[in-house]
Amino acid sequence: MAGQGRSKKQGGLETRKRRSFRILLGIWIVGFLALVVGGAFAVYDVRSTASAAVVPAPAPVIAAPQVAAITESAPAPTPTGLATALGPAVTNPGLGAFTGSVTDAATGTVLWSHEPERPMTPASTTKLLTTAAA
Repeated sequence: MAGQGRSKKQGGLETRKRRSFRILLGIWIVGFLALVVGGAFAVYDVRSTASAAVVPAPAPVIAAPQVAAITESAPAPTPTGLATALGPAVTNPGLGAFTGSVTDAATGTVLWSHEPERPMTPASTTKLLTTAAA
């Protein structure tokens, strides 16, 4: 039984080489199958989208502005009316702190103001653009 140990070493090396070859061959086969299956899905996807029906573009949307210019006979805002309309919002503590002023664009007269000298950050960039446009 002395010869069994020697053949076991040679068989062990041969077995490891065979096992390494089988593992490498298995990895290559799995990779090849992945390429074949991936290619089949790619070809199927291309063929299915090529035969898809083309939907025509929808009709363009035409804007219908609803804001109209006021007439000369329209009532002009008054300081009293603005104070009555804006007063409850300014004095309500649940709404936060407000500052601002309303100026008549035609005459430059300040119609309403509340702490106009107090600097604050605007609540949105839309207000900045509106201010810049006015």
